[in-house]
Amino acid sequence: MRKKLGILFGFLLATLISMSTINMVQAGIETPWWVDPNYKGYDYLVFDEYIVAYVTGRTAKLCVPVTNDYGGDVNVTAVQVWLDWGETYNSTECNATDPFEIKEDDVHTFTISFTVPSTTVASNLVLHYWRVNIEYDTSTEYWYPEWAPGPTYYFAVFSADQAEAFQLYNELDAAFDYSPYFSTAKARVLWGEARMQNSIAERYYQSGKFDEANATFHAARDLVDQAFEAENERGSKLEDAQMNYYNAAMTQAYAWLLFGVGMVLIGIGAILYARKPKVPEAA
Repeated sequence: MRKKLGILFGFLLATLISMSTINMVQAGIETPWWVDPNYKGYDYLVFDEYIVAYVTGRTAKLCVPVTNDYGGDVNVTAVQVWLDWGETYNSTECNATDPFEIKEDDVHTFTISFTVPSTTVASNLVLHYWRVNIEYDTSTEYWYPEWAPGPTYYFAVFSADQAEAFQLYNELDAAFDYSPYFSTAKARVLWGEARMQNSIAERYYQSGKFDEANATFHAARDLVDQAFEAENERGSKLEDAQMNYYNAAMTQAYAWLLFGVGMVLIGIGAILYARKPKVPEAA
């Protein structure tokens, strides 16, 4: 038993020693990020996922930081992003004949740009998987590592109507979460109509009817503005009425004050006249 343990310990020790003598050279991908998308965040309306969305026809831009983790220099020959509609887009900063050298412990951020295709190529009704690949070589090894985002941020393609509708949905969602108090019946009715139109627009959006959703979200937004205007109009009228009442009260108060001052002056004059010594009449 002791002999077996000794052999096993010796084997493990030899393995550790041999591993410690390996000079590992590896380029690793840090977390990539999408630049200036139309939307990046959680989609509560349809997909219930974190998404990064671009409108079809726009230029999408992905930044990919690549770090040389261990000793030795590496020559990066390709930095690519693959999307599940079957296209691979490359960074123009490196290729097989003109690699980009990353020194030991250095980091370089590559950029990949491409035009977002039409919805006939990349559907706007589903979310898309994407994966970043890098290829590089050293003097002794050739590597094909990759980085995939998994469920963190899916890529979404928006049509123009869809993007505008989605933006209005988020604005209205924030307004309805605020739920202001309206003191006028007109404002409350308009607010209720806005919520109803918003619900209809959400159903259109979830059914993929993005033009109808866009128009209905706009109607809901107009009703929200009208509700605030009605409340503001009532508040302005109330303030004007209060100001007019205040001015009238102040005018009346000044009139009574002046009348009182006049009466006091008359009284003082009468007292002074009464106390004035009379001149004796001549005999």
